[in-house]
Amino acid sequence: MAPLMAFLRGPESRLGLKTAAYRMSERSHRAYVQVMEEISQLVYLLRSFDELRPLLESLKAAEEEYVPGYPPISPLTQSFFHTWAYFDLCHGPERETLGSICLHLAQEFEIHPERLRLMQALCESRMGLFQHQGPEADQLIGLRDLISGEFSLCHSPSGYPGQQGQIWYARLLPAAKPEWKDVLLTTPYVIIGPDQQGWQDYLGRHVDPADHMKFPSSPRYWTEYVFEGYVNHLSQAVFLAGLPDRTETRPNSPHYDSATFKPYEALARKYLRE
Repeated sequence: MAPLMAFLRGPESRLGLKTAAYRMSERSHRAYVQVMEEISQLVYLLRSFDELRPLLESLKAAEEEYVPGYPPISPLTQSFFHTWAYFDLCHGPERETLGSICLHLAQEFEIHPERLRLMQALCESRMGLFQHQGPEADQLIGLRDLISGEFSLCHSPSGYPGQQGQIWYARLLPAAKPEWKDVLLTTPYVIIGPDQQGWQDYLGRHVDPADHMKFPSSPRYWTEYVFEGYVNHLSQAVFLAGLPDRTETRPNSPHYDSATFKPYEALARKYLRE
């Protein structure tokens, strides 16, 4: 308990975030990364609490199975896996996550309000499906959310510019400050197929698509999709194919039907030449 109290009451917890050394387009990303690191430290300090045991056991089992990192070792990137583990993997009727538990604890202490606000934004975040609207200067990407229709001009830290019309699966966070840019917190997953209409049809099969993206019917619903949907990768992006509710469309599923991928073969070759 003493190290936990020292962490929460330490002088750093009362300070704003250190981002001045970074370009304006990079500052949101750096701010969220700092808060993620603090949440990771809190989870470590809380690891012996019984209340966290179900979440930590689920996290350990998933980590052992997926071995997150980057292809070719695993299609689950570190950024995707850890944001899922802290903010989407939930337990109990209140859907508590490791992130929400850390947030509740931090709210009880005099944590800097800037840190609390970003912790809350991370806890409320979800992976989303976006249509690429075209690359801009300074690693900025235009994305339109397939659920809300909202447009965002955001920073993509991986540096992958992409192409207009692509479907991206990624975690988009709002700008950490109004004068900064929205930011992708994950390496983009570029979905080769199906196209936008195929995904709109998929989302239409769910009563609350936004809730489904964050809290699906089973905890590993989206991690399994990424694992079985993997096609190939570049150093800045990972390519997927198929739909979560059609096992025959995912290339690494035991029920995969290669005929479902044929319409996207030329597109796959094109993307992988970038």
